[in-house]
Amino acid sequence: MKKIILLLLVTILTNVISAQNKFGYLDSQEILLLMPEYKSAEKDLQEFVKSLDGQLLSMQTELQNMFSDYQQNIESYTDLVKADKEAEIQSLQARVQSFEQNAQISIQQKQADLLQPIQDKLRNAIDNVAKENNYTYIFEKPILLYVEESENILPLVKKKLKL
Repeated sequence: MKKIILLLLVTILTNVISAQNKFGYLDSQEILLLMPEYKSAEKDLQEFVKSLDGQLLSMQTELQNMFSDYQQNIESYTDLVKADKEAEIQSLQARVQSFEQNAQISIQQKQADLLQPIQDKLRNAIDNVAKENNYTYIFEKPILLYVEESENILPLVKKKLKL
């Protein structure tokens, strides 16, 4: 009998505790796509990528021209000139590869720098909506297997961000 009463009390306590929790969800990517700051950051990032692509293309063209010149004139080169030209080509090839690697790192850093303030703004809006509406937990929608549409806080966050 004591076990049944104890089990009943635990069940009731669990229900009371879980009833106090309020869950919400949203798709933050959907909000990001609506934010003017995000669109501006994407544009800035694309311009940055385009400038790096231009520099890389210039270097690749220079390498291609150097290699073509080498192939066309290889018969006329002495061993010393041939070795010097090959070293120049290898050096430029190494610079191109290094530039490509550094460009990828720069792009990732630029993206992080541009998006961090936007993500912070979104995070603050979500935090404020959660506090104002007494949510205990907010989940990211793509992760959830099932959600009841009534707990979607997307409209509240959009309102908070004036979107």
